[in-house]
Amino acid sequence: MPGSYFTASDIAGQLEEQNRTSEGYKTWRQMYGAVDLAKQQEMSNLRYDTEQSMADAYAEAYAAKQAVANTNYFDAYKETLDLGIDKALNEAYDTYMKNYESGMYNIESQAKSAREQITGALQGEAENYAALANKPYEYLQYLYDTYYSDETTRANMLEKGVDWESYPFARFLKDEVDEEGNTTGNKVLKTWDELVAGDDSTTALFDVNPETGEKTLNAAGLDYYDMMLNNPYYDSGMTTFDEWLAGNDEDLYGWYTSYNPYTVAAKSDRDQNTYGGSAFRDFIGLKSTDQQYSMLERFGGMSKEVLDKQLGGLSDKITALNNIEIDTGNAEEVLEKSKDLLDEFRSVTKKLGIEKELNAELEAAGISWEKIEQCFANSLESYEDPAGAFFKELGIGAGIGAGVGAGIGGAAGAGIGAFALGVGALPFGVAGGLAGAAVGTIAGLLTGIVTGSIATTQAKERNKQRAERSRKVAVNSVYNLESYLYAMQETGQTNKK
Repeated sequence: MPGSYFTASDIAGQLEEQNRTSEGYKTWRQMYGAVDLAKQQEMSNLRYDTEQSMADAYAEAYAAKQAVANTNYFDAYKETLDLGIDKALNEAYDTYMKNYESGMYNIESQAKSAREQITGALQGEAENYAALANKPYEYLQYLYDTYYSDETTRANMLEKGVDWESYPFARFLKDEVDEEGNTTGNKVLKTWDELVAGDDSTTALFDVNPETGEKTLNAAGLDYYDMMLNNPYYDSGMTTFDEWLAGNDEDLYGWYTSYNPYTVAAKSDRDQNTYGGSAFRDFIGLKSTDQQYSMLERFGGMSKEVLDKQLGGLSDKITALNNIEIDTGNAEEVLEKSKDLLDEFRSVTKKLGIEKELNAELEAAGISWEKIEQCFANSLESYEDPAGAFFKELGIGAGIGAGVGAGIGGAAGAGIGAFALGVGALPFGVAGGLAGAAVGTIAGLLTGIVTGSIATTQAKERNKQRAERSRKVAVNSVYNLESYLYAMQETGQTNKK
């Protein structure tokens, strides 16, 4: 269970270091410090009062002895009076010292009690953090049991856009194996320890210090918690984490949704109240106000090795395309292989969980996968036709071929999408940048396949040139896409918020 990686005792020490007041001071140290300061002040006051009382008693005794000395009493009687004064002074001293010791004991006891109350509050906070750290996996088990394990429900969720066998959910599943060690064809949920350890298809959630064995949540771990806390599929009817927690742990949900007086979760959020959930998010390394998940924030926390495996299909398609020896009679085959490459690219975006963002960018450019597929179908039926017919079907001016075709081979990438498709300056943020690169890849691919800049009237020769350019652009486009994905993967490993 997650508790083996998030223990209350460990968390308590971290909270002492991390929790901050609005002024930036360490909350718990300030509270302990306030108790110690009050203790020292009370002790100082008690010491002063005792010393002052004793000084007054000595002054009074001295004055009394002076008065006795100035009388006409017999010396023996004066001595008796002085002894009485000394006795009274000693008794007063004993009383003052007992009161002083009792007062110091009471101050120490009150300070100890106050520190214990603070420690108890800190321990209570740490226990809530540790308990909450366990809940996302319990929630994942609920999601699996409710929305995946039943075939009919799984099919219904797929219609709503929830594909458990693609990222980001696919990383949580493994092949079911029977008693003989053979796969059954079914998928089952990985155990928590399996998620933590990682495998060929998923990245470990924690980095482990080889010397101390200390485990630190990494980008993949942050992505896991981000996805569970901010389930992106709530619009499909899935129960959200908040809804699930409210129905499964009322006390923890109360802490999760209540004002947290012990920390201001982030400097940028000091104008907002902190509650348990935002404090926990800040504690594990998410932005405290994060209420939305996108796999592109950290590229799923995916390691380079896992990304290599995800892109393996693209590499196979590129190899197949490059192995074709182009002549005047096989342009149609190159078109088909180029379409296969585009289809594989689309499949990869789906597996990586970025299909939604890509489709949004395509739609903004006035393009759809259906249009693209229709264009390929038209070209395969009459691939010797001029470029204009292809782009007319796509809804783009025929002049695009002449404008882009000449230099497209080495320039396919994010910039092509904005220029060739007229989508404007795409935001070079996480989601926008990747989708922009994807749109550019498609633009480069399509433009290369049906360029209008080939100046020849010989259909066979034109088709050969088309095929050569189509292959060059397709391969270069995917290489650019792969380079961008690897750059995003590398960036994702350092994105902590």
